[in-house]
Amino acid sequence: MKKIILLLISFIFTYNSWSQQCIVQGLYGNASKVYNSDGTINPNYFIIGGDRGDNYGLSDVKGNLIVPQEYDPYFIISNGKTISKNFNKKTIDLWDLNTQKKVQLPGISGNETVGDNGLIAIEFSNEKWGYCDITGKIVLPAKYSFAEEFTNGRALVTMNYNEYGIIDDKGNWVVEPKKISYIRYAPNVILFQEETGENTKSGLMDINGKIVIPEGIYENFEFRSGIIEAIKGDKKGDLYNYSLKKLTNEDCWIPDGNEMTEATDGYIVAMDSKGYEFVIDTNGNKYLQNKYEFIQIQLNYFTGKATGLFTVETNPADGDKPETYAVVKLDGTVLIDGNINDVVNLDDKVIFTGEKIDGRILFSLRKINGDIIKKDVCDNILEFYKQYAFVTNGNKRGVLNVLTGEWVIPLEYAKLLDVSDCSIKFADFNGKEVDFDQDLNKISK
Repeated sequence: MKKIILLLISFIFTYNSWSQQCIVQGLYGNASKVYNSDGTINPNYFIIGGDRGDNYGLSDVKGNLIVPQEYDPYFIISNGKTISKNFNKKTIDLWDLNTQKKVQLPGISGNETVGDNGLIAIEFSNEKWGYCDITGKIVLPAKYSFAEEFTNGRALVTMNYNEYGIIDDKGNWVVEPKKISYIRYAPNVILFQEETGENTKSGLMDINGKIVIPEGIYENFEFRSGIIEAIKGDKKGDLYNYSLKKLTNEDCWIPDGNEMTEATDGYIVAMDSKGYEFVIDTNGNKYLQNKYEFIQIQLNYFTGKATGLFTVETNPADGDKPETYAVVKLDGTVLIDGNINDVVNLDDKVIFTGEKIDGRILFSLRKINGDIIKKDVCDNILEFYKQYAFVTNGNKRGVLNVLTGEWVIPLEYAKLLDVSDCSIKFADFNGKEVDFDQDLNKISK
């Protein structure tokens, strides 16, 4: 069950993105998602092209060409702009996506994003790095071996490939170059590493060079989307937030076994030294302590956001008896009791729960208050698309509307062949392919 419960993480789609991507793909032969500088998907554009290395561009969701197909496939959007590079031609341009105008930047390459102060790290033909503004004017001359983008008025730079320092947007040294490696994992947090013989010691400091955690106290650090796991040893460590505030006073660790090791909307599941899991937020508040050995944060598959609900293990597996689970709120209120053997969450209103009957799990579709919408509807959930679940029951496949419990495609097909941006295909029991459109209407041939 602990693998099945994570099924939805890979199937987070918005309602319109399928049909929009289908339109663009039909025009250009290929269309893929493009990301914003904060790591979220930009819903307004697609990367197009791809039959050779340097013929990628951007289109909007209606298929209008915004950035011509003459660049490498690395686009990141920040504040309505994207940096476009061509490695073979040694060119780098800045495109304003709203006006569709470009500025040719000095140099031959550079970073993928514009700094929050409007400066762009650029590599010049002498293999040195400097900074220009969004008009292409050089602001800081090319004298660094490598330079990163500015965040909160600070940037990491390298001198002679073995000395690292931090500069402000005037080029002044905030931290003088040293033979210590600096890695920025968060806007205000720098990991520094010093090699001593065969060992590497790590610590953390803020962007002004103030050391908060000296090197050597912890063996390693894991950055988990707002939470820092400071590792002392096997199953021992502390948690900090990205302001470098210590959140825990006793040994704890992030259990890799639940496969959700990143904080979601400010919450993460950790395990204490007694073997109990608990939920902690980025302010250090702890929930569901000293009771459960397994806790899973539930995600809304429509948005990818946390629902505020949690699946908890109430009893471990015992011989032929499978483990049991309950669905609870952050304050511990039980919404669905602990007599279920599997859980696949949809949102904060609807959920699939499974019970082991005659050796197999049968799922029922339920409201979050426990009321059953449709009982024993399937024994496996293959995929999700929009508000539909592609399911099996025995050797039959069909599609269920998870909001209403109605069958959209009845359980009468032998195989699900494809669910993709522009194709939904089943095969019947005679081996004949049957096509459906994006609204799951059968396509007549």
